[in-house]
Amino acid sequence: MALALAAFDPHLFTGGDNAQYYALTRALATGRGYVDLVAPGASPYTQYPPGYPALLVPFYILFDGSYVPLKFVSMLAAAALLWAVYLVAHRDPAVPSWVAAGTVWMVGLYQAFQLYAHRVLSDMPFVALAVLALAVLQRASSEERGDRLDRDWLIGCSLALAAFYVRTAGVALLAAIVAWALLRRRWKRAALSAGLFIAVSLPWFLWVRLAGTTGGAGGVYIQQVMFSNPLSSGPRRGRLAHLVDRLHEVGVEYGTYQLPHLFWPTDPAPDIIRAVGCAVGVGLLALGAWRLLRSRTVAPWHLYVGGSLGLLVFWPWLGDRFFLALAPFLWITMLTGLDGLSRRMIGRSSIAVGATAALAVVLLAAGSGKAIRQWDSTRTWMRGDEFAGYSPFWADYFRAARWIGDNVPADAVILARKPSLTWYWSGRHAIVPPWVGNPDRAWQRIRSRGVTHILLEPATEADWRDVLHPRAADLTVVHETARREVVVLEIAPQPDVP
Repeated sequence: MALALAAFDPHLFTGGDNAQYYALTRALATGRGYVDLVAPGASPYTQYPPGYPALLVPFYILFDGSYVPLKFVSMLAAAALLWAVYLVAHRDPAVPSWVAAGTVWMVGLYQAFQLYAHRVLSDMPFVALAVLALAVLQRASSEERGDRLDRDWLIGCSLALAAFYVRTAGVALLAAIVAWALLRRRWKRAALSAGLFIAVSLPWFLWVRLAGTTGGAGGVYIQQVMFSNPLSSGPRRGRLAHLVDRLHEVGVEYGTYQLPHLFWPTDPAPDIIRAVGCAVGVGLLALGAWRLLRSRTVAPWHLYVGGSLGLLVFWPWLGDRFFLALAPFLWITMLTGLDGLSRRMIGRSSIAVGATAALAVVLLAAGSGKAIRQWDSTRTWMRGDEFAGYSPFWADYFRAARWIGDNVPADAVILARKPSLTWYWSGRHAIVPPWVGNPDRAWQRIRSRGVTHILLEPATEADWRDVLHPRAADLTVVHETARREVVVLEIAPQPDVP
């Protein structure tokens, strides 16, 4: 955590989800309800569940809407995650005693952990809540507790529901809890958990269903998940081919890219590191899983890992944000496997402990170097240069958005590649460019949405060339950045139809 604090980055993540969360937080904090402030119309918002924005609201109110203090929610969640990781490993009798502390170090030095510990994104709070739930359930799953509906079981279920309302990927955690109770023939716990999960999660699914049909964004989220589902449509042979392609895609991303980055501090890792990291990681995972399975004790976190791995096949997105949820359990398993290998070689854990300590030193040194470099840009930012630390492109993009906020009418609607970031810097409603199939239809769509300006950069210009170039007479360049990579176009008003 000291390293995460030292590497604290006050800048805005350029992905855009963070600005969307900020908009949702503002909507809740100002009493407007769970609506989308970015797009025109303030329609009900249904893409992300409201749990994470609700966590941000107290910080938003306390610091008068300032963005940077919201990052401390992720910092607090990161600290809670490390504590929970220790508890899960420590309470599992099949895990060697030293692995609990070793896993805390490995997770804490993992570059994705360091990164998401100070981003306004739901990933760190979600993982923290999920692992805390599993830590409590680990204690509640002892044999002497039997099928009692005691306090620990209810607290664990409540934390699992909180994780679900932070990110819908928590459905894997809810399923794992019920599956564990059924597997262990804890019928009362299974029935209560299933009933509780259905009753408490149902309002969100109803909101997605009902609000999504009245203009909300929820339909988009569900459509993205269903579109990536390899079994959702098409002939049977096509489904099988789609499934194979998806498994290959997921395997390459997580097996040959994300897994090696557990051992390597820079991104991207060299090809040789990716190959060796994949081989070592898979080998240790196999050894660790075999050793855990030999104990013949199934813990709730075992089922959660299995469910989460299956969910990755159907989840539309890939990346370290989603791998972070599995990283603590992968480290528990790998260090357990390394311990078994060390004991086979010399009869004790010395080699495993030494190798883990050596890796921790390497990761700590690399992380310290990053923290020093980060401090240079943070110091410039603290002196008042709010665009310091961004790449030249993103600095231009944000400056252009700021210009929009200072120079265009308050009721303007902006077409932008990153609508939430455009809204954040400009205070103007923004929408993402619709998919270009028929250029005429695409132009009609933005006209129907009331778009008045376009924040144009190379990617949007390339995608929308066939739409914009034939209509150059309707477009006027009203602003361009110094490097001329980002420009603002004004769209001529539609002529009045008599």
